[in-house]
Amino acid sequence: MMGEDLYVDQRYISWNMLLDRELENTIVLKMRREFLLDGSRPNQSINNHIVMRPGTQIWKGPFVAFRLQGHAPDPTHCGDMDTTDFKMVLDHLSVFGDDDIESYKQRRLQKSGKAPAKE
Repeated sequence: MMGEDLYVDQRYISWNMLLDRELENTIVLKMRREFLLDGSRPNQSINNHIVMRPGTQIWKGPFVAFRLQGHAPDPTHCGDMDTTDFKMVLDHLSVFGDDDIESYKQRRLQKSGKAPAKE
């Protein structure tokens, strides 16, 4: 699925930086390591669902995500991902490499119409 002779990055997501909280389960995300250089096509499934802003990573190539039950160092049981897990993956990819998480949180709240009123 990832292609032959390609290096694959594996990320473990157990904390949502936008919500500043621990996830109930660990999500494993796999992607091609060289997706920016290997001619991979943009992944519209992801790019259409993240908040795009100047400097946002354009994600390319195939991704595989699955959920591990709990947070044990070596969990042995996988579970079905649900829409909450999918949102956690999108949040992770939205802020990947972003040093200014606080301003991103504010932009996201403003976009959703939930930003606190300015005094």
